[in-house]
Amino acid sequence: MEAAKVSNIPSTTENKHEEWFASWIEAINEHIKSDKKSLEIGNASAQTVDFYKSLIDGDTLKTMSISRNVSSNSILKKMVIFYLDQLKTKSVNLVKLAIDISTNKLLVWAEIKENDEKTEFDLIRIESIVNAAFAELTGIHLDSIIVEDCDKLPIPYHYNSVVIN
Repeated sequence: MEAAKVSNIPSTTENKHEEWFASWIEAINEHIKSDKKSLEIGNASAQTVDFYKSLIDGDTLKTMSISRNVSSNSILKKMVIFYLDQLKTKSVNLVKLAIDISTNKLLVWAEIKENDEKTEFDLIRIESIVNAAFAELTGIHLDSIIVEDCDKLPIPYHYNSVVIN
């Protein structure tokens, strides 16, 4: 009988999960209250207004689309920072770097010096590292285009140049 009582006591891990969950729910409630106040006084972002309007209207597809865009943007920001950190860590020697971001991928345009096989290998390896860290979990991946300076190619118009040191 005593053993049964002991086994019904939640473990420390279960308590931590319950505390985390309660804290998470409280944070969501506070965020909703903050959004409500912003909506009431008229200073909510257009995205926030659209999100709550889609909820009120029962437009599940629009609600999911807005949520996907918000989460993708958050993931992509982390992915760009991770990619740039990898470039710095590996001391990659680039001539030019540009990035294009969509909802499900990060496109990188990298210009390297002619016949710089080490830098080319490093870029391919970094692409693999980033994709291993993000693609399976998020469905968002990185694709790289690597050109040499002797190709004399302009950065594609839809890419944004990144200042490199």
